[in-house]
Amino acid sequence: MNVGAVVLAAGFGTRLAPLTIDTPKPLLVVGGQPVASHLLARLGQVDGLTKIVVVVNNCHLDQWHRWQTDLPSSPHVHIVSNGVTENESRPGAVADLALGIRALADRAPAVEWTFVLAGDNLLDEPLQPHLDAARSTQEPVVLCRDLGAHVPAGRFGEITVNDIGIITRFREKPANPQSPLAATCSYVLATTATDELARFLDSGGDADSPGEFIGWLASNRPVRARPIRGHYHDIGNHQTLALARAFYEQ
Repeated sequence: MNVGAVVLAAGFGTRLAPLTIDTPKPLLVVGGQPVASHLLARLGQVDGLTKIVVVVNNCHLDQWHRWQTDLPSSPHVHIVSNGVTENESRPGAVADLALGIRALADRAPAVEWTFVLAGDNLLDEPLQPHLDAARSTQEPVVLCRDLGAHVPAGRFGEITVNDIGIITRFREKPANPQSPLAATCSYVLATTATDELARFLDSGGDADSPGEFIGWLASNRPVRARPIRGHYHDIGNHQTLALARAFYEQ
């Protein structure tokens, strides 16, 4: 079985300026190496993973290619640009995901399952069990966090699940959270994702909201939520970057 991965790294990281003026957010250093290198090391532990597509923008393409030259030869990493040079012109994360999935499909060997990871998220846990769950049930998997009893309003994509972990409802950043489960931009998708992404975008789905795509997908087929057991860092601003650096320096 061949496995692929798409890393979404085409954002402009405006909340982390001035650090991101000259360096894309996924190439900021945490724990002695770029965030993207941490992600590739984690993906490299997955059985059967043959290729990784990193979707970037055109602003720092030379830095991405320099980063690529220092990587191991396997799994092979492809840098794919969405061609955008300004934040106002970005096509959106779902459109970038569709670009990455198509790029995987265009490169042999064909993959059966694809990991999707946000380029600014760090997961301190093995990914293999999530792939194994997707394969055993033949259902897409969304990694989620249990935020407990005090979920901040308007900040997270909220998912509700049934007693076997199937998503029954998704709400994008609700003002009145009713579930402790927050979706992350970390998925395991089957090869059908290419067609499903196209149908979502053709139906007028929000091209900049991966959570909305997951909600749409869960309304059309069973999608399983699996909790993240290890540490998770969503690097969105200076505070969360500092927290991630403090954790990895330990």
